[in-house]
Amino acid sequence: MDAQEQATMLSEINILRSLDHPNIVKIFEYFEDDKRFYIVTEHIQGGELFDEIINRGKFGEKDAAVLMKQLLSCVSLIHDKDIVHRDLKPENVLLEQSKEFDQVKVIDFGTA
Repeated sequence: MDAQEQATMLSEINILRSLDHPNIVKIFEYFEDDKRFYIVTEHIQGGELFDEIINRGKFGEKDAAVLMKQLLSCVSLIHDKDIVHRDLKPENVLLEQSKEFDQVKVIDFGTA
């Protein structure tokens, strides 16, 4: 990992550590050695939003409203802290436990 990649990784870690929101993945700790970073985050087992959209083919207005409320709440918080995600897409949104949209988590702040 070169110096630029290390700086990008440390930036993402610092951003995540500074954010506390129910729809943003929580980072608990990180460790590094000469070759790797080890990041300890909360366990999210529901899979990507992208995969669920593909599996369903479509979803109703209620599901869309629940999803958008969570995403916009997250975006509002990070924008209030002068952070821009810059890569918000279904692949960077995880479903917390089920295949429902009742709790989603935004991940991958590498380009924020």
